[in-house]
Amino acid sequence: EQAKNLLQDIRARGMKGSVSALDDFDVEGLPDQKVVIIVISTCGLGEYPQNSKRTWMALQSPDLPMTWLSGVKFAVFGL
Repeated sequence: EQAKNLLQDIRARGMKGSVSALDDFDVEGLPDQKVVIIVISTCGLGEYPQNSKRTWMALQSPDLPMTWLSGVKFAVFGL
């Protein structure tokens, strides 16, 4: 719900955007994005949602260089 509201605000300002579950987004395409805004909430006892598990594990990979997302502006909103 919050992500969709944010998308409406973004589009109202003439910008492009999309909303998807984290695991539906192509993680390997992250460095190609200019701006990424993640809106996420915890589940149960503070655990991350199941539809973000694959993305979270990929972002923690020790094989990713420290500069992998250096060209990406990002924000994370935890609910």
